[in-house]
Amino acid sequence: TGKTVQRYVDFNQGLDALFLNESKAKRLGEIALRPARVAFDHIEDRGIYERALKLCAKYGITELSNYVLYNSEDFGGKGQKYRADTPEDLYDRMRITLDLKDEINESLPEGSDKVAAFSFPMRYIPLSAHERGYVGSKWNAKFLRAVQRMLVPTQGKGVCSRSFFEADFGKDADQFVRFLCMPEKLITNRGIIST
Repeated sequence: TGKTVQRYVDFNQGLDALFLNESKAKRLGEIALRPARVAFDHIEDRGIYERALKLCAKYGITELSNYVLYNSEDFGGKGQKYRADTPEDLYDRMRITLDLKDEINESLPEGSDKVAAFSFPMRYIPLSAHERGYVGSKWNAKFLRAVQRMLVPTQGKGVCSRSFFEADFGKDADQFVRFLCMPEKLITNRGIIST
């Protein structure tokens, strides 16, 4: 057709940060990977997750995203014990991504492409569940519904800007929990000015 087309590679699942090392990050940086999706399902994996995002940025992968699983239970895996996550854990993992994006961008040389990082909260439902209404031991149905309402403005694009994040999820984990306690109509209409 004579048109130039920019093609890219998208692994439509989260890369396991535990297995991402220097050589693998370098190889991923050689392809047009957009975005690098790195799972951040448990707060216990913070160090591994941060290392993985820094490696991606080091090798020129500038579009980063993560899947942030919430509503999960205690379990053991990958040689580690994970505790059931809490609403505060969900908030902290999204905040960590924003803070890390800023840290990476501040360390880049002048004129470098800036790194973009998006968080995609995903509600955990066990494979054995017969219905979608599963509620984890550290969550309740009201909080789960409130998170879904908070995500409506993103239209599935993920949480990427600090201003949106702090307006929608709060400036800290305590404020996030207070937002979760609001009536659903208030959550939905925050930011809409009525005259």
